[in-house]
Amino acid sequence: MVFQRDLREPGETTNGDGLAVTVVRGPAAVTRVMAVGEIDWASVANLDRAVEHEPASDTAALVVDLSRVSFCASCGLHLLVSLQRRTDVAGVPLELVVPEPVRRVLRAAGLWGLFSTHESQQAALARLGVDRD
Repeated sequence: MVFQRDLREPGETTNGDGLAVTVVRGPAAVTRVMAVGEIDWASVANLDRAVEHEPASDTAALVVDLSRVSFCASCGLHLLVSLQRRTDVAGVPLELVVPEPVRRVLRAAGLWGLFSTHESQQAALARLGVDRD
């Protein structure tokens, strides 16, 4: 069962179906979305709820931290591509923090060059010129 909660509030967390998602609005209107676990058909709704309204009108940049994601199915890739398109249209930078398992999936799907990727949240924030809070 998917835990129903509006994740638009800063610091809100959900843990259902193997994926915990936290949303934090930081300095310089940078929204950080951090996921822990596996992204598959049973859990992708948790991540989708966290980003469904992103980029918000007051979001200057979006960092999606997948560094603690151990698996990403095609439904997760679809969500990330959709998010990239929305941020492109809005002119809002999207920075992804990706571990090796997600990096391999992005490469295998031919999506590696679509995203701005980083090995750490600190590197993603540095690219945006923002200090970690």
